[in-house]
Amino acid sequence: MAEIIFLVDEVPEGGFVAQSFGPPITTQAQTWDELKVEIQKALLVNFDEDHRPSYSDIKTYLRCCG
Repeated sequence: MAEIIFLVDEVPEGGFVAQSFGPPITTQAQTWDELKVEIQKALLVNFDEDHRPSYSDIKTYLRCCG
């Protein structure tokens, strides 16, 4: 499985939203640790066990605003 990249935005109301490049997956959470769990849950729903990416194939990048 190729890596899956999530671009993460911190939202003004609080929390984070992650959107993947490639498969259309979007998820959100209040904390960074909760977001990692929500990403794992989203992958469980969107991929069969044989095609699910491993944890090392998931990359998350926080978009920074200057």
